[in-house]
Amino acid sequence: MSEDLGHGTVMTFGTSGWSVNIVDVGDVGWERETVDSTHLGTSDWKTYLFSRLRDGGSPTMTVQHDPSNLPPISTTAETITITLFDSNTIAFSGGLSSYKISVASETLTTAQVTLKVSGAVTGVGT
Repeated sequence: MSEDLGHGTVMTFGTSGWSVNIVDVGDVGWERETVDSTHLGTSDWKTYLFSRLRDGGSPTMTVQHDPSNLPPISTTAETITITLFDSNTIAFSGGLSSYKISVASETLTTAQVTLKVSGAVTGVGT
């Protein structure tokens, strides 16, 4: 992993030990489903019920690609920790669902990474 580029934000997989510099972090957080509870007796505005279960979703990010440090492809979830430039962390159990390399002239080779969160996300105000 190149240590002299970027601003110090990295992602590390706990079991496999894969670590990579992050160029751009997409949406990391959670959401919950809503169910339309509007009925024929409802007037003026729609109403909704909110699920008690939260979903960590599928965060995406751009990372620096290193052909000598390829990502893990595993059938089991592992702890993924994103350490931000200010040493704060975001952590969750999950896995890699997509890794797509982008090559451009005279720039860093990067990859678009998509993760799938399985369980709770910590460090994002949950």
